[in-house]
Amino acid sequence: MPQWHGWARSALLSEPPPLEAQPIWHGRRLMHLALRLQDSNVPGWDASKYAQIVAHFVSSIDALVSSSDGIETLMLEAMYYVNDGKLEEAFLRCRRAMSIAQLLGLDRAGWTNNTILRRLIFGDRVMSLELGVAHFGVTNYGSLDDVDPIARLERSHVITATRIIERNLRMMNTSPESTRAETQGIDQVMKKVMMDLPSGWWSASTKKSLSTLTEDKAMEETMKLISQVNHYWLLMQLHQPPIILDLCCPVSSGTNSYSRTVLASSCRQVLSRFLLIRKYHGGGLYRGADPKAVSASIGLLLAHIDGHRDSTDNALEHLRPQDMDLIRDSLDLFKALSRPNSELSALQSLLAIESKAAGGTDYMFSTTTEDALRLTLPYFGTMSLIPISSGVGGRETESLTL
Repeated sequence: MPQWHGWARSALLSEPPPLEAQPIWHGRRLMHLALRLQDSNVPGWDASKYAQIVAHFVSSIDALVSSSDGIETLMLEAMYYVNDGKLEEAFLRCRRAMSIAQLLGLDRAGWTNNTILRRLIFGDRVMSLELGVAHFGVTNYGSLDDVDPIARLERSHVITATRIIERNLRMMNTSPESTRAETQGIDQVMKKVMMDLPSGWWSASTKKSLSTLTEDKAMEETMKLISQVNHYWLLMQLHQPPIILDLCCPVSSGTNSYSRTVLASSCRQVLSRFLLIRKYHGGGLYRGADPKAVSASIGLLLAHIDGHRDSTDNALEHLRPQDMDLIRDSLDLFKALSRPNSELSALQSLLAIESKAAGGTDYMFSTTTEDALRLTLPYFGTMSLIPISSGVGGRETESLTL
């Protein structure tokens, strides 16, 4: 998706329109304004009316968006709706932009050779994973062998996300064992990608706060942290399904310890970077990171709940205290960022379930019990987390989307 390019870009909003300005020029400018207002969080400054004007008078008309400027405007709209928590609306605009790009032939050189197309297709992959649907069909990714490492990383994220989606779709109709080799293969590719970056690039532990940096340096660091979040979030998406399937059985299979360890580790990395980013950027422009952090909180708790079923062989137990503190810190920030109360309440319930699991109560997923905490899991549907001993859930039904 579009990314920040420095505050100087905002000067575009104060420039008068050229005499020959087409409606799409005004639409794109209004979407930039809507995003700025969305980020400001100033009471009384309503960004939605500008987004509605663009949707009604510009982006809904095919003839006005059938250009590179039209594609960018649709991308800005998608970003706006992601930040507004309206994933389906963002998804539809992203798909429309990709269809227009194909009709214009902009993809002939390869989707990942063009920065805008690369981020557009990655946005499609992320939203497909979050919604649990198939990806937009693409065969020509292009080649980035001669460009900078960050562009290669972004390209690898597109291809990795595509493979994870295809694996998930197959996993819905086959046994977990049939996709194990595929999961391992993707995992190996992601390891190699990490090693291609310079030494020290992945470190975030020394960055206590972005507020100690200059504004330009803080934004540069933010972009790097977002790339890291994307990588670890994909690693989380790769290893979470095997744990979900393991929790569908009353007894742990004992064959998913590697996936459980990697899932927990990747969730930690997502959450630690989320805290760095959102403590500095409290506005609406970075709300797209919030659902990833919520998913990471759920994933980390599920990893521990599954691990507790291994009793004394649970390798995650040594890191449990710091993991629970990390989740509580994230919950505090979720509250400050005004995440939905139902989501916060369900996360608190999942924390309580993990605590009971640590005390010796085994849990599993059930598709038949409704009197329990219900999780909506992409590609797997809605399931309840129940204690195995009783076969029933708690007194109160809550739901949470992974």
